[in-house]
Amino acid sequence: MSLADVIRLARRNIALVLLPSLVVAAVVWVGSNYALPNWYTATATLIATAEADGTSLTASELRAASLMADDFAAMAEDPQTQLKVAHSLGMPDLDGYVVRVQIVDNTRIIMVSVTGVDPDVVADIANALTETFNRQAEMLLGRGGVSVVSAALPPEHTSGPPRKIYCAVAFAATFALVLVWLVAREMAQGKVESGREVEELLGKPVVGRVPTCR
Repeated sequence: MSLADVIRLARRNIALVLLPSLVVAAVVWVGSNYALPNWYTATATLIATAEADGTSLTASELRAASLMADDFAAMAEDPQTQLKVAHSLGMPDLDGYVVRVQIVDNTRIIMVSVTGVDPDVVADIANALTETFNRQAEMLLGRGGVSVVSAALPPEHTSGPPRKIYCAVAFAATFALVLVWLVAREMAQGKVESGREVEELLGKPVVGRVPTCR
């Protein structure tokens, strides 16, 4: 069966193809709204400092700041540090919260993002990570390691889950499954639907057609 035949088959059974797809997509949408909690992401923007006053003028100072940014990324993703941050906020751990650290290429800018179900808590965690790192840097180096460009604020809008993507995938998958079932049923019945199929089966050209009388 050619692609054109499949398209014609889908057009003839458009309601049968679309209805289940729409129903499944609607079920996924409703289910994701009730079963999946909203996600919130809070982001703190930081800058790694090579000197106590936050300025960096020479190449060596910029290199030191870059290394400081790498240190912060490693610290923020360390399980022990995350446990310490959790305890400072009165939480047993940070399970259920995702911490991501991104260093902007060729800059000293660090983006600390925390994702979870509570908008206030994710902001508190992002800010607490910054404070924890600075305390550790002061203990080891005698100065802070990062300066806050913008502190994390409780997000007003959700960052997930991607419910629209879930619905689109559900619709496409159901559409494809129904279409495969229609093609399989059509081939199992063994009916000849077009002159092209007659030519393929008999190896002879079609020279005429008799219209169906109704």
